[in-house]
This record gives sequence, structure tokens and C-alpha cells, in this order.
Amino acid sequence: MLDKMTDKDHPIDFELLAYYMDCIGKVFPMYHREFIAKFAFDVKAAVQNAILNAPEASIRNVRREKIEGIVNRLSDLLKRVFNYEQREIEIEHLNLDIVLMCLKSNFLERRIQGIKSLAEVLANLKQSRNSKVSSEYMLEWLNKYKILDLIFDSKNYHVQIIQRSKEILKFLVIEDKLSNEQLNLFWKATEFDDETRREIYKIIEEISTPMQNHHVMQFLTKFEEEKNLKVIPETVNCIYEMGKFSKDTSANSKNIANILWRFSVDQNNPLDVSNLAISKF
Repeated sequence: MLDKMTDKDHPIDFELLAYYMDCIGKVFPMYHREFIAKFAFDVKAAVQNAILNAPEASIRNVRREKIEGIVNRLSDLLKRVFNYEQREIEIEHLNLDIVLMCLKSNFLERRIQGIKSLAEVLANLKQSRNSKVSSEYMLEWLNKYKILDLIFDSKNYHVQIIQRSKEILKFLVIEDKLSNEQLNLFWKATEFDDETRREIYKIIEEISTPMQNHHVMQFLTKFEEEKNLKVIPETVNCIYEMGKFSKDTSANSKNIANILWRFSVDQNNPLDVSNLAISKF
């Protein structure tokens, strides 16, 4: 099996790899530790290589569940050679490598799979004390591989990917690590098209709760500096929501009130936008 899994001239296909890993992984309690230690690291390397270096055409139609099944069987196998913490770190790092591979794909369905998996990792990081991927590691990983550049690339963006970027922005806000460069990348997406603009405003609204005062100010400054701001209902809602959770009742509240008043009296805005701004004022 290992020879087939490591054959560089004839890369193993995912159906066969999944079958092999089922055979190897499901009987992991039967292996003697010394016996499996001779092969486990080679199997791990073979699985990583088969997944991460697979030709795009061969992985395009592979279901997410199939890849997860292979990784789960590898995790079972590693129970015999690693302690719990070591094994979890190895598997979670492999999952992030798969996320990166998916985000770099030329196929939309694979990129959606990548952003969904990343969102789950970040959500679990906040909710689970058992996560072996630290916040510091995730921050370093996001910056090292320029994940926001991949998502908000003006030449290769898709609204379905941007829709699912909320957990990344929320994570950066919670960790207080949203840089001006990252904010500029995010804000630039408001220029892509109308649908993407709406999604950006919705994301700002949804991540407003954990924002600190300086985060609110960062976003308000973007709205104030925008010379050709196209005001839509989502614009009004996200600004209002930032004001609701702002702990600074003076500077930020005053800026928000001024922006909403400007929206309400600007005759270039649609009537529904003006009325909404007045109601939120």
C-alpha cells in the first residue's frame, strides 16, 4: 500500500487513497506501537503529499467528506505514535494546509470549501478550549499566507467567498489585530460591484458587537473619506449597529449621528435610504 501511495510516476487517486486509509486506520487499536512506528510517519507524509500536491483536475470533484475521511483515518493511525496534543496539532496543521490549497484553487467550489473550513476553524478557536491551534498561530498563518489578499483579490474575487469571510474579520477584531492594510483590502471590495458592496456592509454590521472604540472609528473614517459613497440601506444599518455597541458615547456617537444626518438630508439618496437614516438618527 505504501509503495502505491508514494509512487510519483502514477499518483494515487482519492478513491483508492480513501480505501487504503480505511484499511489502515480503522484497525489502529490492533497495532503494536513499535510496529506501527516503523510506518506511521511514512504514511503521514504520503497522505499529505497525495492531498496537497494532487493535480487540480483530479481533486476538483472530490467531495469534502472524502478528504475529511482520509484525514480522520490518518488521525486514528497517529494515535499509536503521538500523544493526544501532538496528534491534534499535526492534524489541525494539515487541515490548514488543505484550506490554503483550496483557497488557491482555480475552481470556485474548491475555494468555497476552503473558506468554509477556515470559518469553522476560527469559530472553534473562540468556542473550544481544546483547540490546539492558538490565536497567535492563526494570526501568523493568516499573515504569512496573505489570506485576505486571496479573498479580496479584485481580479479573482467572488461574492460567495467574500460572504464567508466574516469569521476572519471577526477574529481579527476580537484579537485587536486588524491592521490598516487589512482594512484597506476589505474596504476596497466595496468598489467591486453592487452585490459585493452589500455583503461588505452586512459583514461590518455582523461583526460590530465585539468592536472596540478604535475599530468603530476606523470604519467610520472609511465612510467619511469616501467621496463617491453609494448609500444603500445596508450602509445605514451597519453604521447604526456600530453605534449601538460603541462604548464611547461622545466621539463615536457624534460621528455616527453626523453621518446619519448627512444621509437623511442628501437629496441624491433614494427616499427609502433617507427615511431609514432618519429613523436610525
